[in-house]
Formats: sequence, structure tokens, C-alpha cells
Amino acid sequence: MLFLLNDRVLHVDQRDLDGPLSNAVVDRLTPECVEMLGAELYAAEPLLHARNPDLARKLAALISIKNPGVNAAHFFAEAEGCCPETVEARFASLAQPVLRGLKQAQTQGGLTALEADRRVWRRHDA
Repeated sequence: MLFLLNDRVLHVDQRDLDGPLSNAVVDRLTPECVEMLGAELYAAEPLLHARNPDLARKLAALISIKNPGVNAAHFFAEAEGCCPETVEARFASLAQPVLRGLKQAQTQGGLTALEADRRVWRRHDA
């Protein structure tokens, strides 16, 4: 499935969680725990989705498992090393044609942070 993480469209599969995370561990996680995990990861690395795509896919898979229907997430950390409690997190459910359009724009080199914001997050609308 496609999942938008900030300004990067990822191909996500539950198999992305194969390895150290057992089903029992994932089952015990709450959506709030997964959101805090994302905040901690983005506090440490504000460009996680670009710099560590494998970890970003795992986070996206966890989000989608714990929040059925959610296929987009945005984590905003003001600076590397900031307090995780200050990381802003937003979630969305996007129609598949929207995700495919974003993926096509990404493939063609036209999906920038500003373009993703305009199409989905609208943080800069005023």
C-alpha cells in the first residue's frame, strides 16, 4: 500500500515489521504509543523519511496497523534533538487517486515539501 510520510510516498507492507518486532509487541502498542514513537524518531532526525527510508517504512506500517484507514502522517520537528513533546503530528486518510498522484509527482521529481503541504497538509495556508 502507499503511505505518505511528510513529503515522501512510501510503499508499505506489514512485512516491513518482520524482524525484531513480534506480533505480540505490536498488538500491545496503542495508537498513542506509535505517535510518541514517531515523535521521538523525528525529534532525533527531522528528515527521517528521507535519510532513513527503511525505518520510515516501519513507522508508516505501525501507524497504518494501529490506525486503520490512516495512510498519511506528518511529523514536524523544529530542530534535530528537540524535545519529542514539541513534535507536531498529524494524520490523514487520503483517497487512493490522491496517493497515486503524489507518487507520480515524486517519481517525476515534482513532489517537494511545499507541494505535499499544498496538496495534503496545508500547514502554510493562511
